[in-house]
Amino acid sequence: CKKNHDPASCRPGGRSPILPTRVLDVGSTSCKVRLIETQGARGRYMTMSHRWGEQMVTTTQANIGAHLRIIPWAVLSKTYRDAIDFTKSLDCRYLWIDSLCIIQDNKDDWEHEAANMGNIYSKSYLNIAASQSGERNDGLFNERFRLEGMKLGKSSIEPARVHVGGDSILVRQAPYIAHDHILGRAHRVTTGHSDIGGSFSPLFERAWVFQERLLAPRTIVFHHEELVWECAKATWCECGEINSSSTPSAIGYDELYLKGRLTRLNFNADGIVYSKEHMFSFWMDAVERYSLLSLTKESDRLPALAGLAQRLSKRFSCRYLAGMWEEDLARNLLWSRDPWRETRSCNDLSDYCTPTWSWTFIR
Repeated sequence: CKKNHDPASCRPGGRSPILPTRVLDVGSTSCKVRLIETQGARGRYMTMSHRWGEQMVTTTQANIGAHLRIIPWAVLSKTYRDAIDFTKSLDCRYLWIDSLCIIQDNKDDWEHEAANMGNIYSKSYLNIAASQSGERNDGLFNERFRLEGMKLGKSSIEPARVHVGGDSILVRQAPYIAHDHILGRAHRVTTGHSDIGGSFSPLFERAWVFQERLLAPRTIVFHHEELVWECAKATWCECGEINSSSTPSAIGYDELYLKGRLTRLNFNADGIVYSKEHMFSFWMDAVERYSLLSLTKESDRLPALAGLAQRLSKRFSCRYLAGMWEEDLARNLLWSRDPWRETRSCNDLSDYCTPTWSWTFIR
């Protein structure tokens, strides 16, 4: 990607980006990690998309002083340790993880960092997507998922030789779960294989991850079935079914298709100068997909999309109004909810301040 792809889309050129307010300095010494306050310094850093778990260590006002000195290796989850090892393996010194780089019980700090989330992910060198992270805490480098009774090869990707009479054939398990979640199909499938895969890909059902995946120039997905690479110019998976020629989908709200459209909107990657009308069309498709995703706190409904909105607002000089665009407001107001989905009304307006006419009010 670094050598062969257009730097305007996959990695804007120029100097190293300004580092986020805080990053993890993973250094070069094994098992030594600390939080640093960057004070406007520049450097290459990686980010992480993951699902929070109850036993996960966080930075708070009580422990930030200790974290600035050292974060004990033993208190880090397996997913965090694997992400740190992977960052170091790519000769990258800094890693940004939200739970450790934002002071979680400081409202002002959280709001400041949440507003900067678009910049943090869009300037990342590489985003690590831990698709199976959460309560399971399996880490990144785990056993490949197999169907019960499947005894093929050393993993779901490597084929096994099966003898049939005097002949032999190569057989491998089709990684259908990974493909459903990577391509954004799982939320539209209520029966069959995707039900099995839900517990193995919880990351892609989280609303915060939506903009992280769209904005990051490069993402590597660690899935139970296989590794998947995503960037603005190409997508590849280990088994070969998902590749750069097959991902543009006719269904407008698949994440990979949306990512390609966002790249063209921002960088005119195919030589076409796109208009506000193109942006408005993209936004409606993006919102349709985003509104299906889950949040732990409904008050995050707008913040979790703010980075994407901010990027589009700067590019097209549009005024953003609670999930809608002023110049396209008449059409944006024609939203309706899916009658087959559970509806939750946001009654506590003191905690969740959004207009009742916005699609973000009722879910």
